Amino acid sequence: MPLSADYRAYALEQLERAAPVTAKSMFGGAGIYLDGLIFGLLDNDRTFFKADETNAASFDAHDMDWFHPYGDERTMPYREVPVEVMEDPDELRIWIDAAVAIAAKKKAAKAPGGKKPPRGRKAKT
Repeated sequence: MPLSADYRAYALEQLERAAPVTAKSMFGGAGIYLDGLIFGLLDNDRTFFKADETNAASFDAHDMDWFHPYGDERTMPYREVPVEVMEDPDELRIWIDAAVAIAAKKKAAKAPGGKKPPRGRKAKT
């Protein structure tokens, strides 16, 4: 099921109560941005934030699953945000900040000197 206009409006209203986010349509869903960094996704009328070991406990405490765009295989580092978090602006801001920190860390790792070679190509030595 693609992202509905109603869910997109709801999610952005909730997110904007916590932080000045923007959204860009992509692949039937939307990317969620703060300060130019993509930190979340809207897809199938659900909200997902970047996740790694630094914020895993928050998602685990709510038993939230990973984003699975291609069936059961986990291919992207995003986890679903619980509804109760979406509806609490103060808590939501904490979750947003954690996801943005992960996005910033990933972007810094790809910066010159830490840049990864394109997929399918080996780094020049």
